[in-house]
Amino acid sequence: FLRLYYNKLNEEKQMIQLSRFFSKNVIGEIFKQGKLKLGGEKKQVAVVFVDLNGFTSLSEKMKPEEVVTLLNHFFSRMIPLIFKNRGTLDKLLGDGIMAVFGTPLEDQSSCINAVRTALDMFSALHALNREFKGDVKHLEMSIGINYGELVAGFMGSEEHLNYTVVGDTVNVAQRIESLAGKNQIYISSAVWEHIEPHLDSLDNLKGVERLDDIKLKGKEKRVCLFQLEPEYS
Repeated sequence: FLRLYYNKLNEEKQMIQLSRFFSKNVIGEIFKQGKLKLGGEKKQVAVVFVDLNGFTSLSEKMKPEEVVTLLNHFFSRMIPLIFKNRGTLDKLLGDGIMAVFGTPLEDQSSCINAVRTALDMFSALHALNREFKGDVKHLEMSIGINYGELVAGFMGSEEHLNYTVVGDTVNVAQRIESLAGKNQIYISSAVWEHIEPHLDSLDNLKGVERLDDIKLKGKEKRVCLFQLEPEYS
């Protein structure tokens, strides 16, 4: 009986830890596959970076508690959209977010779900700005999305689990986001190839523009990027 009790207690503890990264449905699927294991495996994944533009200068004009409240409002709107579209919250980055799609559960629609999340986020930001009604400077953000192979898995210890991804696909996604301007979504050609046949299924997409090939830091070859214009920007 004690063994059963402690196993159940450990499982509940792990579920609480996993709720930081995954939706309830994904957590259920993970436990159906058996005991959690530390380690990584190669996967094809869409990586999303989100950043609030100009937030550093904005926060300098606010009280610390006001900054925390504002960020909590922002994150509370954005994180559920990641889970809604079968994504995983990798981490919060100060005033930004890193999310992945296609892991830990494989998803053939990972790219379209990543882009749909980005568009949903701009709709949510638009609504949030309307709620503030001038109490806070109009918030703006930029998003970068890349798709490719990386290593994903649980890291840390069985008592303190973290789910994360590592690889060049992640680095490129972050660099793509750094190139995007205010209220812009930049995606790699790998993402574009997967979403182009499904553009009609995307709500809140105003337009698409192919950009000139751009040289990313640390890359010899220029890369092809596309800009997606959200309806609410």
